[in-house]
Amino acid sequence: FDDIIKKHNKSKIKTHFPFEEYYMSRNYPDFKLNINAIEESKQDIQNAIHSRSNNPFDSTWQSIGPGNIGGRFNCLASNPENDSVIYAGSPCGGIFKTTDKGQNWNPIFDDQSYLTIGHIAINPKNSNVVYAGTGDVNISGAAFIGNGIYKSTNAGQSWTHLGLIQESIIS
Repeated sequence: FDDIIKKHNKSKIKTHFPFEEYYMSRNYPDFKLNINAIEESKQDIQNAIHSRSNNPFDSTWQSIGPGNIGGRFNCLASNPENDSVIYAGSPCGGIFKTTDKGQNWNPIFDDQSYLTIGHIAINPKNSNVVYAGTGDVNISGAAFIGNGIYKSTNAGQSWTHLGLIQESIIS
């Protein structure tokens, strides 16, 4: 990457601030970082969020823990027949399910050999059928790969591996 920048800029490489490398890598071939365009895009997104009539960000959020570790989730899937039921897929922790609109969460994928979840889909005609794609869709410093697609026919109580082992990330 440094060689490409040197070749195109023909000048001394500058030290970049956090996330500039991220933006620069997406600005090939001129490598010009347009901060104003980024800020305008952020403002457009904020305006769109605040102009929605049913804005989920207007409600008060409360941390319900855990507070001693960090983590993230790649995906959420809400049951189309029952909005109290939500599935959350973690890049390193499997699938969690709530049946009370997020007040309590339980792990439902811990028995599987790959706990990296990239996508969850619920069959809209039968909400007991849930599919899980494995592999971390947000590749960072290290890729957390998966081993294909899983299917549950009992709302996540048990899972069957369907295949696609060669696909490392399913999103």
